[in-house]
Amino acid sequence: MTIAGVCAIVATISLGLFCLFSILHVAMQLQRREICMGFNRAVFLKLVTSAVAVVGTLGAVIFGAVHFAVGGRHSSLALSLGVMYYIQIVLVFATILLVILSYLSWKKARKSPMTNIVPKSSRRYQQDQVSYE
Repeated sequence: MTIAGVCAIVATISLGLFCLFSILHVAMQLQRREICMGFNRAVFLKLVTSAVAVVGTLGAVIFGAVHFAVGGRHSSLALSLGVMYYIQIVLVFATILLVILSYLSWKKARKSPMTNIVPKSSRRYQQDQVSYE
């Protein structure tokens, strides 16, 4: 069970980092400037952490199932899969959806990087500036 626990911890940390990079991604789009790191790097790290979360979640489900199958044979107690195991399986599909959405976001960021989002100062604005000296 310790291997499944380690996989679950890795998945949880990865999902936490995914949330951090998602917040940075949205903040950069709203502020129209880079915050803490580059725009493309934040989007790529969002993709990587979601992929690691899928691998960790799958590992937790697989190793947990093996533990229940093997542990049930050698134990005098009856072991059965609870509702939390099935919720973990639903989490696998949710993290796979996050990977797909992160990939689409990364693909869009590569096609049109942050430089297209950040408005450049226009000539009209520079001409309308008045000097008060």
